[in-house]
Formats: sequence, structure tokens, C-alpha cells
Amino acid sequence: MASRVPRGATVSSATTAGILACGAVAGIVAAWLLGPSGKGALALGGVWFGLLSQLGDLGVNQAVTFFISRDPARAGEHWGRSVVIASAQALVIVPAGLLLSGALVHSPTAVPAVRIGVVAVPFSLFLGYELSVLRGLERFGVYNALRLCQSGLWLASVIAFAALSVRSATGLMVCLLGAVAVTGAIATVVVVRAIGLPRIGIRGSRALMAYGSQVWIGAVANQCNANVDQLILGAFAAAAALGQYSVAVSVASLLTVISTGLGVVTLPAVARADARSRPVIARHNLRLGFGLMFVAAVAIGLAGPFVIPAVLGPAFRPAVPLLEILLLGQVALGSTQILHEIARGMGRLRLPAVIETVGAAFTVGLLLLTVPRWGAHAAAWVSVAVYWPVAAALWFALLRRPGIQSADAGPGPHPADVPGEVRAPAGA
Repeated sequence: MASRVPRGATVSSATTAGILACGAVAGIVAAWLLGPSGKGALALGGVWFGLLSQLGDLGVNQAVTFFISRDPARAGEHWGRSVVIASAQALVIVPAGLLLSGALVHSPTAVPAVRIGVVAVPFSLFLGYELSVLRGLERFGVYNALRLCQSGLWLASVIAFAALSVRSATGLMVCLLGAVAVTGAIATVVVVRAIGLPRIGIRGSRALMAYGSQVWIGAVANQCNANVDQLILGAFAAAAALGQYSVAVSVASLLTVISTGLGVVTLPAVARADARSRPVIARHNLRLGFGLMFVAAVAIGLAGPFVIPAVLGPAFRPAVPLLEILLLGQVALGSTQILHEIARGMGRLRLPAVIETVGAAFTVGLLLLTVPRWGAHAAAWVSVAVYWPVAAALWFALLRRPGIQSADAGPGPHPADVPGEVRAPAGA
């Protein structure tokens, strides 16, 4: 098992590096093409798309991976349930997202981009569940190829717009929707070839929702901690300031090459391991991730003052000090990402939900107090001030105390709901 985790993590990290490289090139080209104001509108559209996609699935994404990891033979049943759930979710998310974004986004350049981002969410949900099936089966090669496919299509679209001198954030968001839809169609073919057609039905969906609901609570708070700074900046600051901040966030997010690579393999590995092996795998992955992220953060911080103005131009020089602040928090945020996967694999779902919710409350309150007065720098420092206590609390509760097991395990499937399902025992 120990030898399998590094191999899967290496493939996933390399893929994440490729995805971030595509995103970085696309971001650079978009910045040159659109300028700070247009880049801010595009970034805000992407934030709404990403936030609703990640939170709108109600945690079922992670539940699909968990249950398939426990019982791969029933992957078709879990996929079928996720199709039904995704259809219902789309009917709620799109109208709710359009109403909410209409109330919060007022910039004329950002509104169309945000609306398209909301409409793209259902495509993302179906794709996400298909990727979860592949992840649960530990088919990391094709899983990562599909992730890279979406990013490659997005980059190709941005380059095409630049070549044609089409300066439209709204048009680029339409291309993002297309990239997700095309990747989803390919993923459907791949999963069907791997496990057959989905077994459509609602029986057993309660088990997925029961597990996912607690994951979702933690995910809502986690994404609030990670992304609400840009949402609040979009409401209180000029689009140009948000454009500077989004550049700093994008560069600092290079550290997710490490945390995502390890996180992808951590949940299924921990879920399938016996009680004695789980903390060993968890500690190894967390220590490795923290060490690598710390070294990478120092390197990026030293290179940032030279690379950002050289690549993006002098207009983006104000992003440099923001980057240096955000790198401090990104190490903690990446560690939290790995800790979430550990908790999900152990079935300890309430713990991250509680800790992240407390952190999110502090994040929103501090941002509302500071951003209107001090702008982007305040948003960056608030992120640092919240990320580190959240990561420390999760680490202590999950791994610091010797002999700790999964005492607060979330609900496993009920035998009446999922006949023959392998229930996650308390402490799993």
C-alpha cells in the first residue's frame, strides 16, 4: 500500500502541475488580452462557477469515491444514484445561483461572465461524479487524463481568442462551459467502458446523501475560507483590484500541485486500509505534503517579484506583495486539503465540519470589517490568520493524540437502504 500511494500521488501531482501550467498560461494570455478590469470579470465568473460546482454537489462527490473504494463491484449502482442526484441538484442550483449572483454582482463587465459560470455548473456536476467513480476504482491514469483534458481545452480557447483579438470575458466563459461539456462527454464513454451503463435508481441514495451531507458542511466552510475573499472583494473593490488579487491567488495556488496530488490518493487509500495502517498512511502523506509545500512557497516567494512584472507587465506589480502574504496561508490551506481527505477516509466527517464552520465565521466577519477599509491586503492577511488555526486544529484532532480512532464517524449506509453494502464501522 505504501508503494502504491506515492505512485498515484506522483501521477496526480504531475497532472495538477499540468493543469496549473495550462491555467497559468491561460491567465497570462487573458491578462494581456483583457487587462486588469476584464481579467477581474473573468476571475469572478470562474469563482462563481468553481464555488457552486464544488459546493452544489452536497458532498456526494466524495461519498461516491468512498463507497466505491469500499466495494468496487457496485460502482455502477453508485454512479446511477449520482446521476439521479445530479439531475435534481441542477434544477435547484442554476436558478438559485442566478438569483444570488444577481444580488451580489453589480459590475457591468462581470455580470454576464458570472451568469454563464452559473449555467455551466450542471455540466461540472455530472463530470465530477464520473471522475469520482474513476477515483474510487483507483483508475488514476484515466482520471488524471480527463482532468488535464478540460484544462487543455480551456487553454486552447484562450489562445484562439488572443489570436483572433477577441477581447471578451463573456466569450471566454462560454468556452469554459464548452470545455467542461466536452470533457464530460468523453468521461461518460470512459466510465461506461470501465463498468458498463449506470444503474439508474434512487434506492440507496440516502446512504450517499448521509455521508455527503457532513462532508458538504465542512466543504462549504472550507470553500468559504478559500474563496469568499474574492467574492467580498468583488462586492467592495474595483475590478482592477480584484484582477491584481486573482493573479496573486493563482500564483500562490501553484502549491496545490502538491496537496492535490497527495489528496487524490489519500481518501481511497485510507478508506481501504485497516485500522492500524490508516494513521500511518495519513501521517506520511501529511508530513510529505507540508514539507514540499514549505520549500515550494519559499522558492515562489523569492521568484515572484521578478517573474510577475516580467511576464504580466508592470501593471501587475501590485500583485507581488499580495502573493507574498498569500503564500504564508497557502501552505496551511494545502495541509488542510490533505487533512480533509484523511478525515473522509476515516469516516470522521463531523470534525472538519465543525472546525471549518468556526473558521468560516471568523473569515466572513473579519473580511467584512477590514476589506471595505483596507482592500486586497486586508483580504490576504485575513486568509493567513484563519488558515493556520484551522489546519492546526484538524491536525491535532485527527493525528496528534496517540491511538485515536474514528470515534465520530459519519453515518455509513443503512443495510435497508443498500442491500449488501459494506458499512463503514464506527471508527473507520
